[in-house]
Formats: sequence, C-alpha cells, structure tokens
Amino acid sequence: MSSTSERWTVLGGSFLAYMFDALELAILALALPHIREDLGLSLAEGGLLATATLIGIGVSSITLGRIADRYGRKRALMMSLAVFGMFTTAIAAAPGFWTILLLRFLSGLGLGGVWSAVSAYVVETWPQRLRGRATCFALSSSPVGGLLAAVLAPALLPDWRMLFFVSGLGAVLPLLVVGFAFDESKEWIAHRRLPVRAAEKGGPRQVFDRALLRVTLFGTLLATFALIGWWGTSTWLPTFLGADHGLSVSEIATFMIVLNLGNFAGYNVFGYLADRHGTGASWRPRSSEAEFSSL
Repeated sequence: MSSTSERWTVLGGSFLAYMFDALELAILALALPHIREDLGLSLAEGGLLATATLIGIGVSSITLGRIADRYGRKRALMMSLAVFGMFTTAIAAAPGFWTILLLRFLSGLGLGGVWSAVSAYVVETWPQRLRGRATCFALSSSPVGGLLAAVLAPALLPDWRMLFFVSGLGAVLPLLVVGFAFDESKEWIAHRRLPVRAAEKGGPRQVFDRALLRVTLFGTLLATFALIGWWGTSTWLPTFLGADHGLSVSEIATFMIVLNLGNFAGYNVFGYLADRHGTGASWRPRSSEAEFSSL
C-alpha cells in the first residue's frame, strides 16, 4: 500500500503531466487559423494536422501502454513527456506543411502515452474507495491545460511558432517532477515479481476474455463516440468562432476559458459520483449533458 505522501505526490505530478499534455493539444486548435493563413493551407490540410496528431495518439496508446507494462509506469511516462515536448518544440522551426504534419504525428506518439501512464499510476496508488475522485482530479488537468492555452494564445499569437516553442518547452517541468519525485508503482513491481504463468494471466489479452468482452466492447464504443464529438469540436471551434463569427483572439480565448471551467467542474463532480454510486451511474448524466450542450 502506498503512503499518504506518495499518493499526493503521484496525484500532483500526474495532474501537472496531463495538464501540459492537454496544453499541447489545445494550442493546435488556437494556432490553426494562423498556421493556415501563414502557410496558405486549405481547410482539408488544416484538418490533416489534427488527424496526424490523432493517429500518433492512437498508435502510442497501444505501444506505450505495452512499454508501461513491461518497463514500468515511470519510464513510460518520462518517455512520453520527452517525446511530445521535443517534437512540439521542433514545430517552431518547421519550414512547411509536410514537416509540421510529420512533427504532429511524432508529438502524438508522446501525447497518447501520457494519458495511459497517468491513469495507471493514480489507479495503482490510490485506494479503491477514492479512485474515482483521484483519477478524475488528475484528468481534470485537461481543461486546466486548455485554460493555460487560452491565456498563452492572446499573448503570443499570431506568432504560432513561438506558441509551440513555449508549450513544448513547458514539458520539461513535469518531466523533472516525475524523474525526481516519483517512485515506481508498487503494484507494478509486485506484478513483475509474480511467476511467469501467473503474470501472463493478467496480460492485455484478458480484456477479450468472455467475462470481460462485453465491458471491453461497450467501453470502446462509448469512448469512440465521445472522442469523435470532443475532438471535432475542440479542433475546429476556434476556427469556427473566428472565421464565421468574427471573434478576436482574446474573445475566442475567453470563450475557451469558460468552456474549460465547466469541464474542470464536471470531471470532479462525476469523479465523486463514481466513488459514491458507481461508474455506470456517473457517466449516464454526463453523456446526456454533453449531448444537450452540443445541440
């Protein structure tokens, strides 16, 4: 069992790591209108930059998840932070569309690994009765990263290169925190000490066993539709507000701040509900709320 100080260190460091992960995702949406104008890109080419990031995240969610299982949560998280920080910073010097496209894919390889490593760290560190609140608090750093992006954007745009440089450089902070303050997950260490056959029983194939198949398929389907709505909205909302409604950068930033404040509250309210009433009871009202607000 992890000590109280270790739990809070992991929670605080995970919050910081995922905040910078979300910041990097948010700046693309805010910078996209200026990238398109500066490089003369079409809407389709702008969409490809977001798609390349998403493909990188998808690939890394599988590969870095396996690395976290084999080599430890700490190594996987540090690798993810280093990868997305390095390639995000490199976008500042990218000469054109194809280079940015490649760098977005490579940064996505790090971005997807942060989420899985952070979630595993918190779940394995906090007791079951508090896991919903702890995990949702760590992941509520996502809207905080969006808030930070909304603050940085008016200060740095239209210089989108500087926005990527500052955001990528910021990943050094959580990288140092994880490197010097985190211990490896005790649960992961205990699992690695199991005999080979016993360890294999808990491998990734287990989620496709008959007992878990229904939950796996339903959870995947639910996450897929949720992310389709979130990704499309978050990527194109600043462009929509600026190009179609004539809002300035500061007005768009204000809109995004309000949106992310509501998102932060939602994460933590439903984390509490998950601990008190179960995860099934907590996601139903949130799904209905998301559908209503989208309309």
